[in-house]
Amino acid sequence: MLDLVEVSSLRWREYGEMRGLVASAVFRREAARLRQIELAATREFQRVLLASETEAEVLRGLAPGCKRIASLKTPAPPHAPLIRRASGVPTIVIAGHLDHLPNQDAVMHFVRDVYPLIRDQYPDTVLRIAGRNPSPEIRALVNEPGIYLDDKCRDLRELYASAWVAVVPHRVGRGVRNEVLEALTFGVPTVVSRAAFVGLDALPGSDITVTESPATWPSRSRTSSTTRPGRDHMGFRARRAMLNNYSHWVDRPPPRGDRGRRRPRDPHPGVAPLGRDPSPTCARSATSQVAVT
Repeated sequence: MLDLVEVSSLRWREYGEMRGLVASAVFRREAARLRQIELAATREFQRVLLASETEAEVLRGLAPGCKRIASLKTPAPPHAPLIRRASGVPTIVIAGHLDHLPNQDAVMHFVRDVYPLIRDQYPDTVLRIAGRNPSPEIRALVNEPGIYLDDKCRDLRELYASAWVAVVPHRVGRGVRNEVLEALTFGVPTVVSRAAFVGLDALPGSDITVTESPATWPSRSRTSSTTRPGRDHMGFRARRAMLNNYSHWVDRPPPRGDRGRRRPRDPHPGVAPLGRDPSPTCARSATSQVAVT
């Protein structure tokens, strides 16, 4: 069995489409090499796992007729609910490993193309970037007004507890973004790009806000974080979706020999158990049919 997670060859091909002539040739060559490895895996392993059914369908399209491809969701981290201590000023958070190329591109894209639009409309907004090993280019961003960098963040709970909204503005989407799962599990209102939403089992507009054009980011970000009750409500729905769709624990009847014993206490009090939520907000989203503004 091989846990492939994502179809990486397509990620490298997309990188090539975003680069100049020389870099594009390098990325295309790497994409071709990865494609051969991925196709070989579908022949040599009894089961090849991808992080989402969307990604599994992509690989099935590259290997027609292969019955060995399946999806296995990335489990959400088992964080306890946050004690919210939102900052007194509108605070946007971007978190992730800053030596990872997709994260570097996402941060630079957001700061260059989106954040100035937000500051034009809401001048008091601050941006907190958190992650290890930032590049010199990202370190230089602290010279911009309202931007703060934490490259030694040891407790994501403190970071997200002060956030009004988390953003995941990736332009290349493969697999499932762990940054999205993290923010939603913490119960933080989250705004993501269309690429970052691919493969995610959550309902846009209810559990998460999805946008595409840089021009729409300011309104989407502000709508998700305008009032404290609004932030708490959207954060609750986000966390509930993650626990229902990505949780480690499962609501099962006790083994036959344990029927007379007391059931263990619910590890997530106040949250509907898996499989018991009649609300349509926790239904599996058909990613390919979502209309994104």
